[in-house]
Amino acid sequence: MVQKKLLYDNLNEAPFEAVSLDDMNGFEFQRFVAHLFNKLGYGSIEEICTVRDAGQDIRIRSPDGRLMIIECKHSPKGSIGRPTVQKLHSAVAHAKAGKGYIVTTGRFSYTAINYAENLDIPIELIDSKILYDMANRARIRVLKRGEKTLVFHILPPAQGFIKHEVVGNIIGHAISHPRNPHELAKTSIVNIFFTSAYHAIYSLNEDFSTSVGIIHRIRISRDSMLINGSTGKLLDPKLTSMVNPSSMVENWVPEEQEKVSSDKFKFGYTRVKKIAINYIRRQHTQTVSYYGANNVHYTKNCACRQRLLLRE
Repeated sequence: MVQKKLLYDNLNEAPFEAVSLDDMNGFEFQRFVAHLFNKLGYGSIEEICTVRDAGQDIRIRSPDGRLMIIECKHSPKGSIGRPTVQKLHSAVAHAKAGKGYIVTTGRFSYTAINYAENLDIPIELIDSKILYDMANRARIRVLKRGEKTLVFHILPPAQGFIKHEVVGNIIGHAISHPRNPHELAKTSIVNIFFTSAYHAIYSLNEDFSTSVGIIHRIRISRDSMLINGSTGKLLDPKLTSMVNPSSMVENWVPEEQEKVSSDKFKFGYTRVKKIAINYIRRQHTQTVSYYGANNVHYTKNCACRQRLLLRE
């Protein structure tokens, strides 16, 4: 299996991450920044706000217990002015936090920089250059427009495992003399075919309510699926168990006797993201029965309304 990742999730175990900021919307950029700060050891994520944040996109609790507030601005061609810094300063003071950060994929105006330098509560400004440096220190490669991400090869099980588990199961009841069946069985990999695949990792957290209260909850933390990069169809869910850091090889060269072929990636990030979200919504949509306050029986179609985040 050849694997591309939309955005890694448990990246502390991965050899290196690759993300495309161009394919992110504002909410996804917000989640990326939270992941970046967490990975660099700033602290644990306390809350990621999605609506009416009042200048507080992310709340992080530092290892020493201090609260930090982060405001995210995904605007590659934009300039962040003084009003944004003033807004965050007020939010930091109101929350009694120790520090604030403004992270942007663009730049800051001179008035914003001068204003931040003279505040009583520290507000750190992180522009695109600093953001790229932070990502590099966290072993996250930020892809430029049009640049391709890394491709990992998910290798087949080791020969010893195949001989012990597969061949052993086939000839486990065979009888042979003077040599035992295992000594007679020989295994070798002749042909290897890699299937191109995107690994989509997602989380869902949503409540469905009516006049009688909450009738259904979806709580999913870091589930995943594999999407065929050539056809756009879902791959067998059992294959996801094979996708782990120990099985992933970035630069892999086959043995001389091995013949290798593979699918091509025919779908880009944007299209695969839409495909994955449709699969996720269909998979987790459920019709729920409940009784109203008037004791009348009702049914409600509970489909995810939230903006789904695929972790690349």
